[in-house]
This record gives sequence, structure tokens and C-alpha cells, in this order.
Amino acid sequence: MDSVLVFLLFLISLVSETNLNYLQESLEVIAIFYLAYNLISRSVIGKDDLRLIIIFVLIFLIAFFTNSILEFLLNFKIYLLAILTLIYFKKKVIDSKIVEIIVFVNIFILLFQVVFNIYLLPTNGLSLKFQDLLDSRPLGLFYNTHLSAFVIAIYFIYKANKSHFIQNTVIGAGLIYLFSSKFTLFAFIGNFISKFKVLFRILIISAIFLFIALIFFMTTDYVYMLPVSGRFILQQLLDFSSYKAIMNPLPMDYNHYLELQKVEVKDVFNNAVGNEIGNEVQFFTMYIEGGFVLATAYLSNLLKSIKAFQIFIIFSLIHYGFVTTPFIIFLLLNFQNKSEKT
Repeated sequence: MDSVLVFLLFLISLVSETNLNYLQESLEVIAIFYLAYNLISRSVIGKDDLRLIIIFVLIFLIAFFTNSILEFLLNFKIYLLAILTLIYFKKKVIDSKIVEIIVFVNIFILLFQVVFNIYLLPTNGLSLKFQDLLDSRPLGLFYNTHLSAFVIAIYFIYKANKSHFIQNTVIGAGLIYLFSSKFTLFAFIGNFISKFKVLFRILIISAIFLFIALIFFMTTDYVYMLPVSGRFILQQLLDFSSYKAIMNPLPMDYNHYLELQKVEVKDVFNNAVGNEIGNEVQFFTMYIEGGFVLATAYLSNLLKSIKAFQIFIIFSLIHYGFVTTPFIIFLLLNFQNKSEKT
């Protein structure tokens, strides 16, 4: 039955990038009931997990009275499913071939689109969130270039730690590069460099100096030469209101936060071309959706359970981190547990 659950979590990730909202919500409800039933019946909840559940219950009891019903239900569902997945797979090892199949189908779809410029999955009528990227970069199996690259990164970190460290790292980096998912590649390389203490210190120091340089860069017109996502990230990281928002102990209205991030978009010639609303930093997203107390408790619990992937996840939170995505949580925990078992 665990293989069925894994496939269910995969389907949730797949349809979440389409307009099949009712199907996604139905699958999520099934997954929540399955996970909750098995956790209760097997009594496998540890002290740290129980503490996390208590924090979750208390936070959302208060949020029920402070948030709108739609806002409450959305944030409640995101964290409930993430926490149940984290607790359920924390000590499990799933040897099913389904993970290998998903990874290699993802790679095949990537390479086919790169070589033949043909996307193998159906797109008509699905209103893909990344539809506008379909002609510029591969989307992979998950209809999302970043999520597809993220899955490959996790798999090859596991393979590299298991054997042929350099070879598997190079293959993984090459495949992620083909997805043009720059921050996933950055996090992947950062995880690789973390194995070498001197190089890792150099990377951290260089990143600090680069960030300082970008602060000055933001004050010039040349900033409009950066990709829109890069400008959003820099704006959010330098915006005090973002940090003020994540310090809220309770979940917030995510759409209201997006309105705060509205920026004027200009072309490379510094001509205004309109306004765009967006959030590009997963770290802020998870804190907005869960509140400071719950998000911190959850992230701490997760990072403690995935030692082989800690640096990768921390770096990835600067952009799309997917740390509350159930299928990603499963992959991280399963590969961590498999590494410890062998």
C-alpha cells in the first residue's frame, strides 16, 4: 500500500501545476485520511513529532478565528499534509521501483524536449502554470521546470553519496542545467561543495560579497537587465516588510502578501511595461502560510531528518524550495533513510 501512497503523492504534484483543482483537492483529502489513519493505528509518533502536532493544532485553532475561512483552509491543508507526510516517512524505507521509474521518465521527457523540441505530455486545456515557459525551457514530467529539476537534484545527491560521487554529481548538474533551473543548480552545487570544508567557506564568503554587491546594483538602472524572477528575489530579500511579515506568529493571507510585493516591471531600456505581482522566495512563502512558530518548528524537524540534503534545502529556500510538497518530502526522507540503512 505504501507504493500506492507514493504514487498518490506523485499525482498530487503532477496535477498541482494544472487547472485540475478539484482532482488535486480530492487526492489530497485521500492522502490526508490515509496518512492520519496509519499513523494513529501504528502509534509511530515520536516526541518531536507529537510536539510538532501540538504546535500545529494550537496555531490553527487560533488562526480559525483570525483568518478568513478560505485562507484558513488553504494554509491548514498545506501544513497538515506536509506534517503527516514528514512523520509517516521519517523512519520508513520504500524500496519500490516506482521512484526510479518516475525519475527516469522525468529525465527522458527532459532529453526528448531538448533534442527534438517536442513536449511529450498533453497540455491542451490544462492551463499550465508554466505554460509561458513551454517554448523556452523543458518542463519535465511535473509540468514545472523547477520541480522536475528538484526531483533530479535529490535523486543524484543520493546517488552521489552512495557511490561514484564526482560522476553522479556531474551527471546531475548537467541534467539540472538543461532545465535552466538556476537556483536548483546553485543549491545542488552548494550541497556538493559542502563536502569540502575549505571550498564551502570560500563559497559562503563569496556569496556574502556578491549579495553586498547586488545591493548596490539594485540602486542602478542596470538592475532591469536581470530576469524578472531575479529582481523579485532581490527586492524581497532587501525589503524589511517581508521579514516583518514572517515574524507574525500566525498564518497570514498569502494573496495580501503578494500585493505587498507588487513591483513596476521595466525592460532592458528602463521603459515601464507594467506591474507584476509575485513571490519568488520559498522561505517567505512557508512562513506566511504557517506563521513563524509553526514554520520554524516544521523546518527544524525536517532538516534534522535529512542530514544528507540539509545544505541543498537551505540554499533552495532562496527560490523554489518545495519543502511543503508531499512528494518532495517523501523523496528526501526515503533517500536519507536508504543511505543510513546501507
